[in-house]
Amino acid sequence: MTRQTPRRRPHRLLGWDYGAAATYFCTLCTKERQPLLGQIMEGAMCLSAIGELVDSALAELQVERPDVLVDAYVIMPNHVHLLVSLVGDALVRTCGNSLAPPSGSLGWYIGRLKAIVAARARRAGLIGGQSLWQRGFHDHVVRNDREYAAITAYIEGNPANWMNDHENLAP
Repeated sequence: MTRQTPRRRPHRLLGWDYGAAATYFCTLCTKERQPLLGQIMEGAMCLSAIGELVDSALAELQVERPDVLVDAYVIMPNHVHLLVSLVGDALVRTCGNSLAPPSGSLGWYIGRLKAIVAARARRAGLIGGQSLWQRGFHDHVVRNDREYAAITAYIEGNPANWMNDHENLAP
């Protein structure tokens, strides 16, 4: 009898081109939701060394890819929320590895961010050989200005609401 491996449910919007100019609300989580990125103190986020790496990698990627704008973000103890806009038509659709997302796509950007932070954290001895990030990320295509404003407010208020956040796994 062969063991059935569970299938991962697709979590992307079917038929959507994730290299298209659009705005996305993304959440990426640390492996097993470990609070490695910092802690909330008096309603404000205090970044750990790894959290600082996330912050600096976001700034560097903005310079590397000016066609990928981070409109708003917040680094939380065990996850990062980003409001990312892909602008223009700078998407490179060809790549040597057909499994890799195209350069400039949402998947490329998030993958690059996660890879930079993990490599630097490993080099600095902040994590051992274990994974820093949970596989994949959650995304939502922002459909209008009202949704954009609500997501921006959510991101900005996230540290103050940490005690009620479903991502807060503290007892």
